Amino acid sequence: MPRQKFIRLHPETVTSPGAEAQDLPDLEPITLRLLRDRGITTRERYERYLHPSFADLYDPYQLPDMEQAVGRIRKAVADGEKIVVYGDYDADGTCAASILVKQLREMGASPEFFIPSRHRDGYGLHIHTVEQLTEAGADLIITVDTGINALEEIRFCTERGTDVIVTDHHIQGEEIPACCAVVAASRRDSAYPDPNLCGAGIAYKLACALAGKTLKGEYIALAAVATLADIVSLEDENRMIVQLGLPHLTENLGLSALLFESGYSNPVDYTCISYVIAPRLNAAGRMGDASRIVRLLTGSDPVSISRLAREIEQENRNRKNAEEEIFRTIETEYAEECGKPAVVIYHPGWNPGVLGIAASKLVEKYGRPAIVFTDMNGTCSGSGRSVPDIPLYESLLPFSEYFLRFGGHSRAVGLAVDPARFPEFRREYQAYLALHYAADDTKRFYYDYEIRIPDITLKLAREIETLAPFGEGNPAPVFRIGHASVGGVRQIGRNGAHLDITLSEGGDSVRTVAFQSGDQYDAYRAASYGDFLIRLQINSFRGSETPEAVMTAGNLYEPSAAWTDTDQTLKIKRELLCHNPCDYGIINDSFLEMCAQAERPVICCDTVFLRAVYASVSGRIRKTGGIGAGDLQDPSVLFAVCVFSELGFLEPDPGHGMLCLCSDAPRRQLEESGVFRAVSGFQSRYYGG
Repeated sequence: MPRQKFIRLHPETVTSPGAEAQDLPDLEPITLRLLRDRGITTRERYERYLHPSFADLYDPYQLPDMEQAVGRIRKAVADGEKIVVYGDYDADGTCAASILVKQLREMGASPEFFIPSRHRDGYGLHIHTVEQLTEAGADLIITVDTGINALEEIRFCTERGTDVIVTDHHIQGEEIPACCAVVAASRRDSAYPDPNLCGAGIAYKLACALAGKTLKGEYIALAAVATLADIVSLEDENRMIVQLGLPHLTENLGLSALLFESGYSNPVDYTCISYVIAPRLNAAGRMGDASRIVRLLTGSDPVSISRLAREIEQENRNRKNAEEEIFRTIETEYAEECGKPAVVIYHPGWNPGVLGIAASKLVEKYGRPAIVFTDMNGTCSGSGRSVPDIPLYESLLPFSEYFLRFGGHSRAVGLAVDPARFPEFRREYQAYLALHYAADDTKRFYYDYEIRIPDITLKLAREIETLAPFGEGNPAPVFRIGHASVGGVRQIGRNGAHLDITLSEGGDSVRTVAFQSGDQYDAYRAASYGDFLIRLQINSFRGSETPEAVMTAGNLYEPSAAWTDTDQTLKIKRELLCHNPCDYGIINDSFLEMCAQAERPVICCDTVFLRAVYASVSGRIRKTGGIGAGDLQDPSVLFAVCVFSELGFLEPDPGHGMLCLCSDAPRRQLEESGVFRAVSGFQSRYYGG
């Protein structure tokens, strides 16, 4: 398995983790640290964070132009005008349209709705779509999740006597459209307390203002679904919307039918939205007509709703099949492209609705930017995703001359290229990345804090669960376990796709699930220990709850021919266990000789790993009285023990050929060990750390 780099997000704490907390409950130190990282340091903030009320939601009239929007809509309803809600084809746009359609019906109106086609129209307002609506007699168009930058299209409507109200959450351009109202927390002149509401969040606030009260039930449930689906920041009001909306999810007949057709039977929580509901809502627009989602979410006839839910479930299966076909084709026909600085692939005939998902999977697998193109209306139409270290939008700006269409941000873009210029663009872009971004195949993973297996308790898992919902702006905490024994490995799931592993430290262990890692079964079976990143969750089985780890990344250290005793390791063991004092010059030279003969790093110098080894070794010594040559088969463990011995934490007992704990061990830094400095410096120079 290729080595992966683990990077800590937070610095070491100098003070006690709870030092800044005021009157918080009796929580684990790790939980207090996580709360502090989220700015929760008082009981009042803690209660509001965990248990918000509808009264905590902000006044919708704090949004710009809300008063003008409400006045114009009420007039349109009173006068019987033709109102059209103009949405978008993703989960956010369809949920936003559904919220507003339902509220307008409650007010006695008979609104129509229009959802553009991803394949035929593309995102947003277009002259040909608004022309169609104005010619059909629309008096008022209300946009949701779009419109803030549609200056020309809205001017077109106004010139033809159709008023427009924009509700949107995207960043405005140089100016805002000249229309009845532009309700957007993202406006530069907005004073709304939370600028990160999604499109459905804005639509929900407008619906509340129109109703003259804070709407509950399925209204806030639809806003919660869109908030999670659109991956906006789960802080402040967005977090409250999700928490308050979850209990009402099944009050919407369409969402209930969708859950039934999916076969989902677990408790409804935020993961249900992220992994079951949102993909199905998006699938309708990716594979066909997204207006079906609005009919599903606003309908009242159970027969029609059930039929639509079955249809959308089938579309989701089609979406999965299309993704798998694209990925298989890439790996068989375009394997060479996957090794270049960016994976840039064009293949006609792929469904453009799933290109972004395919690009995301390529980024996840190969750790480099990926842009996947297909033919759309005679152009190479593509969708791209990137890694955190390479800003995709910015890296593509020097090549704007190639683009017929281009937009996005650092992690995701959409673009179109003239087919005749595609080979040239690909070649130039890959050369640019190779020149400006250092090639590094090491995948990077980030974590919050180190944790020891004895600290993994049901109490801690429950406390972490209260920090949910997790997502953008509030990621699930990730912990690092530095030196855990690997055992009990077995394949689980369909076709053994996943692994069930027992990680142990001393006498404590935790069940760990490694999803989509079934192909690494042999590697885990051969490993003696490893360094892992995990998330914590609660496993409920037959009424019994236990803490469980979900592995997000792992570096395995398996016994192999290169790690059996050599002349160098035998020399090190003899010096370490049989001499008092040791000659650390001999130990130092032996380690450097061993490193120089290896084609890859064979010594783990990571400080988290060394601390974990010390915890494991010291625990074993307390139980058995000492450790001997048989406990030092792994070079990394042998190296760590030599460092601890040099620093005075351990001392040899030559008469018994063992190492014991020093009763008066000093407080010293790892860098004070000459062995540590020499070996870590050598590996950093020759292997990049």
